[in-house]
Formats: sequence, C-alpha cells, structure tokens
Amino acid sequence: MTKIGNEINYLPDDSKQEQPAASTDTTNKNVSVFKVSRNMIGTNEDISHLMSIFDADNDGSIDYDEFQVLEKKYKEEAGNRNQKSSGISIAEFYNRIVNILKNGIGNDIYINGKIVNPDGNIDEVHQGKALGDCWFLSKINALYHTKFGKADLEAARVVKEGEYGVKISGKEYMFTVAEIQAAIDSKKYSFGDPDAIIYELAFEKYFDELLENPDNLCDDVEKSTISAIINNTNASSLNGGKNSKYILLKPELTDVIKLLTGFNTYGISKSDYPQILKMKAANNEEVAITFSSNYAITLKNGEPHIEKMDKNSNFGQECHEYELKNVVISENGDMTVIITNPWNNNEDIPLTMERFRAVSSFISVTTSNTALENEIRDIKSKHSMDGAKAKV
Repeated sequence: MTKIGNEINYLPDDSKQEQPAASTDTTNKNVSVFKVSRNMIGTNEDISHLMSIFDADNDGSIDYDEFQVLEKKYKEEAGNRNQKSSGISIAEFYNRIVNILKNGIGNDIYINGKIVNPDGNIDEVHQGKALGDCWFLSKINALYHTKFGKADLEAARVVKEGEYGVKISGKEYMFTVAEIQAAIDSKKYSFGDPDAIIYELAFEKYFDELLENPDNLCDDVEKSTISAIINNTNASSLNGGKNSKYILLKPELTDVIKLLTGFNTYGISKSDYPQILKMKAANNEEVAITFSSNYAITLKNGEPHIEKMDKNSNFGQECHEYELKNVVISENGDMTVIITNPWNNNEDIPLTMERFRAVSSFISVTTSNTALENEIRDIKSKHSMDGAKAKV
C-alpha cells in the first residue's frame, strides 16, 4: 500500500488544553495560491461541518479571505477552550490549517487529512464516480499484481523534484504536487492512492494529444460524430463506452498494457476459459487478466453480490471491466476465480467457475513469458480451426 504518513500533530503535545498555533504570517502569503482543500484538512463530519461555516464560496477549500474570517473567529474564542462548533473546536480546525501552511502548500499530497505521497505502490484504488475509466484501472490493477507488470509500471514511473509522472512512448508526462492535489480534490479521478491518479492524468494527457491529430482517428467514424465527441469539453479521453473520445482513437494507439510493457494482449472466448484459468493458477505472477461484464459485482457481508447493469439501472451503464487477480484450484479440481472491482481494488471477490462464466463476457490475457504466450496462441489457433470446421 502507498505509504501514508501519520496524521499531522496539529496541536502541541500538551493536549489537555488547546494552545494557539504559531503565527502564520498570512499578510505575506501569496493570495493566488492560498488554498487549503478539505482533503488536506480532513473529511470527517466534524470538519465538513466547519467547512460549511467557513468555506463561503463552497468550493471545498479555505482560501485567503476565508482564512482571515476563521482566524478572527479563532482569536475571539481563544479564551474559551470549551467553545465548539462541532465535534472538534474552531481552535483545532484553525491549527490544522496553520500546520499545513507551515509545511508549505505544494510540498506534499494529502488525502483525508493525511500526507500520502506517491511511492510507486498501487494498492488502494477506488474508481471516481465522474470518470468511466474502469477499463483503464482494471488494466493497471492487473499489471500491478504480476511480477512483470509491477516492474514495468515502476520503469514507466518518473520522479523529479516536486513532480511525478509517467513515461509513455518515450515522452514524460509530468505533474506538480499541486496538480495532483487538485485532481484528488476534484473527485473526478480515482481515490485512495495518488500513484493510480498519476497514471490516469498521464494517459488522459497522452490521449488528448493523440486526438489532436486526425491521422490517429479510426477511419470508420463519420466526421460529424467525431466533431461532436471531440468538442464535448466535459468528456475525458479516459472515459470508455460508446461515443467516447477514447473509442475514436485507433486501437493500436490505446493499448495501455502494450504501451507500458511492450507485451501483446489476447482476447479469449468462454470455450477456452478452463485452459487459460489453469494457466493463471499455475503462473499467477506471469499472467495478467482483465474481463468485461454486464453485471456489477461487489462484496456484501463477505459474499459476492451480483446485479445486472443497464442504462436504466442505478449504475447508468451497461458494461464494467474487472481484474482477474488469481485462480485457486482445490484438491478435487474445483476452481475459484478471485476478482477485483476498480470501485474498490482492496476487496478480493471469490466466484465459482460456473458463476464467473455466467457473468463475464470475455477475458483479455497478457504474459511476459514467451512459452506461455505461445501456448495462448495455440489455444486461440485451435479454437479458430475448430470453429472453421464447424461451419463447413
């Protein structure tokens, strides 16, 4: 898991009483960059309540003018240690912001009031509700849980002073700490791990650049459709599904796994599941698998919960993509397929082989092992020949 720093010691060690924080010297602050977000302060109900009081423009952050109001209130109540607007006092709320300012805005990344700086690990990922990039996150998760994929993700990672990024097709896509913090605060991208967000930001920028060149677009899409989709400034190039910017690009340009690893991905039909899943069980670290489904698969009370997806359902979409993390084969030969949902990749969801076949549409397989890749090709080739014979 991404190394998350301890909660900042917002108050002096003498916790029996709330002491005034050191002066922030706010008169000398650069007002244009004075912005302390809710994620930097904390996101519990108490802080949310105080934010609703002092965040006058309701933008999810405390700016210079709003801090001045808070500081005035803090000084008014400094003599009354029991004065509280919620579960925490105004003094503690004020001190939290002061300590963030003392640490320096733009020096660290915060999530839920904790410093969470990128370290190359991608363990806690929750897909953002505003971005339909399950197809992307499932691939990143699948790579991360293999030995070769994790090494290639690390190789693509770029770290410079005050910046983090990803190298794609020889070009470095870099982002400042402030830009990454803004992405987290926007609630558009995934939540929980800044490393995953950096990959999202990098590939979004990479796809945006590709879209600027008409030669990169699919030949079978009408110009009017292309114009309507590209001119939709609210749509991200990471969004999957019909009428998305990502779909406009030629498939060979958007193969995320090949861009990161150099290895090919193979689509596998249901008739070949048993052989591929046995391969995964025996070579888990060398085989990355994702799959698509028309079902929302989550974990409830420790058990798989499966619900049909369509545009009219609560999900507002017809398809979702998952990581197939592992396959466990019992002594009697029964298979249990372990999957993760990009809505929460910390949850391992076990499915029987029968259930997995029922809910999955097809699987995509990548391996770094030449012998295994040849085996995959043989499986696909045999399936194609059998299909041709059946048609004769």
